Amino acid sequence: MSFVFLYLARHPEPRATLRARPDLIVNAADELIRRHGLVASTGVLTRDVEMQRAAMKADEHIILPNSFAGLDTTLFPDPWTVDIERKGTGRHAAFGNGPHRWRQPRAAGNPASDRGMAGAHP
Repeated sequence: MSFVFLYLARHPEPRATLRARPDLIVNAADELIRRHGLVASTGVLTRDVEMQRAAMKADEHIILPNSFAGLDTTLFPDPWTVDIERKGTGRHAAFGNGPHRWRQPRAAGNPASDRGMAGAHP
């Protein structure tokens, strides 16, 4: 969250927009987490795998930087830019994806996480 608050501290425009349009807070929270998320998943391989000429052996530990999915240009045009009005920001994978995702997709909403981010807003 440090990078999110650093971004907001250095960019007064989105802060002013969020004060004027609090309806954007949830979307802005997803967008900021998409861009500045640092969570990674870890695991242990159950079998030998080769991917893009990289051989990985069973029982080796791996790390998957989930936040890199938020920089995918096929999902998020101009992914390095924060756009608090960007559509589809809830599709980020900063906290995992698939059955292990920690919260419901944005369409379903998650009041607990929404309240947490809204309360953190300066």
